[in-house]
Order: sequence, then structure tokens, then C-alpha cells
Amino acid sequence: MQLEESKAMPSRLSAELRPAGDSQPGIQLSEEQMVAIEHVRKGHNLFLTGCGGTGKSTVLREIIRQMTEILGEENVGVCAMTGVAAENVDGCTLHSLLGIGVPYERKDFRKMRNKSNSRRLQRLDLLIIDEVSMLSGEMLDYIDQELKEVRHSTEPFGGLQVVLSGDFYQLPPVRQSKVAKNAKAFNNLGYAFESNAWQSGALKVVDLAEVHRQRDSEFILALADLRRGEDTSRFQELLRQVRRQLPKPVDGIESTILYCHNISVDRHNLRKLQQIPSREVKFAAKDRIYPFGPKESEAKHEKALRAHSFWKNCRASSKLALKEGAQVMLLKNLSQTRGAYLINGSRGVVQGFADSGNPVVRFRNGQSKEVSTEEFTMKIPGIGACIRLQIPLALAWAVTVHKSQGMTLDRLKVNLDGTFDFGQAYVALSRARSIEALEILSLPRGGLKLRRNGTVENFNLDILQNSFTKTGKWSSYLDDGEVAAENKLESA
Repeated sequence: MQLEESKAMPSRLSAELRPAGDSQPGIQLSEEQMVAIEHVRKGHNLFLTGCGGTGKSTVLREIIRQMTEILGEENVGVCAMTGVAAENVDGCTLHSLLGIGVPYERKDFRKMRNKSNSRRLQRLDLLIIDEVSMLSGEMLDYIDQELKEVRHSTEPFGGLQVVLSGDFYQLPPVRQSKVAKNAKAFNNLGYAFESNAWQSGALKVVDLAEVHRQRDSEFILALADLRRGEDTSRFQELLRQVRRQLPKPVDGIESTILYCHNISVDRHNLRKLQQIPSREVKFAAKDRIYPFGPKESEAKHEKALRAHSFWKNCRASSKLALKEGAQVMLLKNLSQTRGAYLINGSRGVVQGFADSGNPVVRFRNGQSKEVSTEEFTMKIPGIGACIRLQIPLALAWAVTVHKSQGMTLDRLKVNLDGTFDFGQAYVALSRARSIEALEILSLPRGGLKLRRNGTVENFNLDILQNSFTKTGKWSSYLDDGEVAAENKLESA
């Protein structure tokens, strides 16, 4: 991979300023969505939640836009628990922002005290974390402790305003396979809401209720049953209805198949591309880095940017091969004008190639558009930015459930063989706009096992009652009471 280094950020990365409080043109926010934004503008900590399709990503992007204009880009930390989610909000992973890597011991969180990390964290006024369902309570408590140390404040999160977004009914924190029973170990235990930091943080809660992705009330209710792990007759009826073949599309744009694993997606897309007899056109990405910070830190920051996981995990591949007739998917929002949507996940077919060499794509809404290079960016406050310039398309005969996050798909076939969690099944099925556009190809061996999550249900009851009487603490997951006591937060 060839990386170019630049000293100045390109002007295209600087958003055009608009009056604070006005939403972006083309974006219409509901009343409940505007309530969430107003909480943040007033300086409150916020937990933004809701089921799939309620517009959490839309609200989060609008919060980021408005608060960046108010506070300045360097003072707003935007991150998520995975690279895919981070790209959706033009941020970085939480681990990258904190500078801790993958923690295995409690002492790994002390890396936040390093000079460059602490300088970056001291400068922040707002920290936004998406996909918070995958953030453990144990990790949030250790982050809270280190922020207090770094920012010289006993206030929650060291006085830093935080916005946490996600749905706890979806993918949970990845717990260590075996809990290490010693006070030094980091086991990634519990949900974020089972932390001391959550309970002391006085987070305002906005639970978005209006579903914008689907219109069929029965479909919405059946998905809600799946989300909660309730094996209802309504959900079983949904499974029965979608275990049939979708009709062949008249516009030539095929259904996207969702698989659980990358290898299945890669094989399927390669096989379908090879079956097309037309000429193959290849597009190589241009990758650039932009180190930030003082000159004495430039070499260190440059090295960190070159080695960043962004290059491996970027939605836009380093090499893209297309043919006339290839089924493709947009990876960027190009138009959000009502009636002419071209957004992340929009499906189309390659019609040919323009004189410029760029692909011309006919999308499902009838538009034919030349698709040119776009920027895919991951910014790490105080360190720099990784930027990939590439055609914002991906082969779309198949895609992973993980990479479908944040997408709305018009025609969808789902292969759930290999599903490791019913939360993953919910993410997959909730990408579809309607029952009429959804087909399940296969289920896990033995069927889809649903179970109610009492921990999350109790948390939701506490939200309704504005109390924490039912929510436990992550330390209770440790079997040995003595070890649990040792793991209470003291000065590391």
C-alpha cells in the first residue's frame, strides 16, 4: 500500500458552516430527534437509543455536525466500538482515540496518561461513542477513572461531556472466554450501564420510538419481538412468510444476500463477477495521511497512522474491480433530496464507464449517475487523519451482516447459517424496508434460538422509572467475592 503524507487537510474535509441549530439541508428531523440534539446543545450527557430504523445514525451525525461547528473539530472526539461503525460517523475506534490499543490488563488503561494521549484528552469538550452496546461496564469504569486522572477533575468522565449511542438489545460486549481471577486482569465484563460511571454520569435518555425504515406495522412489531428475544406467534409468522423465493426483479437489480462471514461474501461476489463476460475495469485507491500536532511528535504520529487498522477495515477496498452489469452498492450518501435519495446502501447496476473512466450506475430509483471518487476518512484527535480516495462502490451480490450496519436495503436475502447471536439476526432482518422485499435463505442448524435478556429488560425498566434499583454492577460477574472486592476501582 502506497501512502502519501500531506501537511494540510484538504478543503473538502471542512464542512460548510451553517447557523447552529439548523439541520443539514435535505434532512428532516422528528420532534423526538430534535429533543436529543437540544440536550447535547445544553451541555447534558446523553444516552441515545432506539430500535433499528429509528434514525439513531442520522441524529448522531447531526449532533456531530452542530457541535463541531460550535466547539471546533479538535474539541469533539467521535468514535465507535468497531471500525465499520466509526466510518459511518467519520470517526475512529474508541481504542484509537484513547490510545490504549486492545487492553488485556487494567494497567493498559494508564496509556491514556501518556503525554500525547493526555494532551488530546484534555483538549476535548465532547466525547461521542457509537455502538455503546459493545462497550463493557468494566471498560467504561476504567476509562472514567483515567479521564478523571488526566483531566484533573473528580467530575464524572473528568468533566467531559459524553454522548453514548446504541441499542443494548443488539450485539453485546465480547467477553473473555475465561474470566481471569486476579485484580490485575481486564475481563471486559458487563454492559456499559452496569458501571459506576454510567450511574454517576446523569445521562439524559432519548429512546427513539418512531421507525422510519419500515412502514408495515406488523413487520415492525415482529422485529421488535426478535429484538427483545421473544419467540412470539407474530415472529414465527414473519419467519413463515419470508421463507419463500422473492420474485425476479424487473429492473435487473438483484437482491443483496447477507452472510455472517467475510469468506462467504468474498466467494459469492467473486464468482458472480467472473460469470459476467464483459471487460473488467480496476480502480486503485489513493491513500493519504495527515499528521497533526507539534513537529516533535510528527514522526510518531505518522507511524501510528500508517499502521492504523483503518486501512484493513475501510469499507472502500484498496482495489475495486467492476464490469458492465455488475451489481453494486453505494458506500456514501451522495444525495438526500426527497425523491432522489442516493444513500449508503443504495443498490444499482453498472451500465458502463464514462469518458473519465468512472463507472455509470443505474440505481433502483431510476437515476443513472456517474460515480466519482470520494473520501473515506478516519480522524484521530491530536494524532491525524487517514484518508482513502476511492470510488464509493462495492460489489453487492453479497455483504456481511456486520458491514450492513447503518444501511437500508430495498431487496434483501438473508443467510443466517452461522449466526452466533440472535442480536445479529435482528441486525440482518431489520435492514429490510418491508416483508415483501425480504427472504430468509437459511436458518442456523437447530433453528433460531431466541431468549429474553433480563439484564437489558431490567435496565429499560430502570430508565422508565428513572432509577437504578434493578440494574446490577459488572463486578457481580466475577465468581469469587474476594476477587470482586479487589477489582473495585482504586487508584491504578
